[in-house]
Order: sequence, then structure tokens, then C-alpha cells
Amino acid sequence: VIGIHIRSGNGETGDFKNKERGIRDIDAFLIHTAKTIYELTAKIRFAYSKEMNKKKHLPPLVFIATDHPTIPSKLANATSIYNISIVAFPQERLDPGAGVSFNHKYDEGEGYACRENWVYQFIDVIILGAADVVISAKYSSFSQSLPVMMVLAHSIISGQEEATNQTIHSIPISNDARFGRSLFCEVPGIGDTLRCYDNYLDWIYAKNQLDWGSRTRNKSLIKQHRNEVQIPCKT
Repeated sequence: VIGIHIRSGNGETGDFKNKERGIRDIDAFLIHTAKTIYELTAKIRFAYSKEMNKKKHLPPLVFIATDHPTIPSKLANATSIYNISIVAFPQERLDPGAGVSFNHKYDEGEGYACRENWVYQFIDVIILGAADVVISAKYSSFSQSLPVMMVLAHSIISGQEEATNQTIHSIPISNDARFGRSLFCEVPGIGDTLRCYDNYLDWIYAKNQLDWGSRTRNKSLIKQHRNEVQIPCKT
């Protein structure tokens, strides 16, 4: 299961627009992303060991969390040629171009709708983090909260050498084999490239990443998403 969060803004203005965080051509982006997801599933299946053989033959499934009402169906159309199914948690999103729910000004008496949208976001963030791979299509604190912590939890909990992406029981592993692990991936461009991590601290320090796609020939084109650490630290 691959979880992807696509933060489009849905017509959001202000700081979101000023920092150019939106997606200029969403249709082209989704077409590129569909192909990238297909190629990623092939790399994951190739990396699965014999112990994962049963899982290896399961058809890929993509869970999408997004702020735009038409993106789930558009991504489903784009991935259909690769025989990849798209699912989203049923919910009422704001109309196209109407912005995002957490900035929406609800009228008096719409408290239930406000609460429901709040619940939808929590459901999305939990399901997203439960995927084998989490893809953050654009920088967003949403995907950098629970999802990144959940998908890379193995490297946080163990805190041992085996949890790093360098070795397993002190035996070096190849980058190809690392695609068989739980991954947190970022899309640094127009959906045609991924930068992935299998270790939380590596993501924090932007090291030992797995880069692949059309932009990997020129590393300057791969821009790191801004990182946010959203867990309490001991003082």
C-alpha cells in the first residue's frame, strides 16, 4: 500500500500562494505521478525478499489524502493504465477553488460540519501513516506530522545499527534492497522524481537518501522539502 498526500491548496491564497506552494498544472503533475508510482511499485516488488513473497504478488493499492475534491478521481484515471487502484476516505471536501477546510469560516450553526472536517483530517493522517510507503507530493506539515513518524517508526524505536539504511546485522545492503523497506518519499518537482528515506534521522539531516527519476541526472534540480520535527524533546 502506498499512501500519498497531495496538498494543492484548492484556491488557497495568502502565505500559501505567496510562497508558491501550489501545483501549477495539476493534470500534468498527476500523469507524471501515476507513472512514478508505477515505477516505484516495480522497485519495491523487486526488493522484497523471499519472506515477503506473498505480499510481493498483491496488486498495488494507493491511498490518497488531499484537500481538492477532484484530485482522487483524476489520479485514479491516471493510474488506471497501470492497473493501480486508488482509494480515499469518503468525506465532504470544499468545492473546487474554495480553499481548505481548516481555514474555512463556518457560519453559525455549522459546528457539526466543522467537527466532521476536523475528524476527516485525523482519519486521513492515520491511514496515510499506516501505508508501506508515504509520498509527500508537496511540502506540508500534514505529512510531516504522524505519517513520517509512523512509516519510519522502525528506525526511531530500535535506535540500533540495524535500523540505519547502511547495514543489516553489520552487513551492507544495496540501495535497490532498501526499496523493500518502509519509506517516506518526497516529490521535488513535477511528479517525475522521488527522494526517499528509510530512516527518520536521515530524513531530518537529508542524508543517505534514495534519489531516482528523470531529475537525478542533475542533483541541483532536486530540492529538499523543508523539514519540521513535530515531536516533544526531552530537556
